[in-house]
Amino acid sequence: MSVVTIIMPTVKFKYKGETKEVDISKVKKVWKVGKMISFTYDDNGKTGRGAVSEKDAPKELVSKLGK
Repeated sequence: MSVVTIIMPTVKFKYKGETKEVDISKVKKVWKVGKMISFTYDDNGKTGRGAVSEKDAPKELVSKLGK
């Protein structure tokens, strides 16, 4: 018997000086502002906001642009 661990991709960012990490599946909306990728996510019933530079953004987040 083998155990399979599925690791969901996450995005790491800083918000108000605090480092946060959010599961990509919680990301609701993604848009681009200059060289930054901004997004909103579900933060336990509230809407959280974050942004990462285009070069540091995981490909799963970039693929959600414009959807």
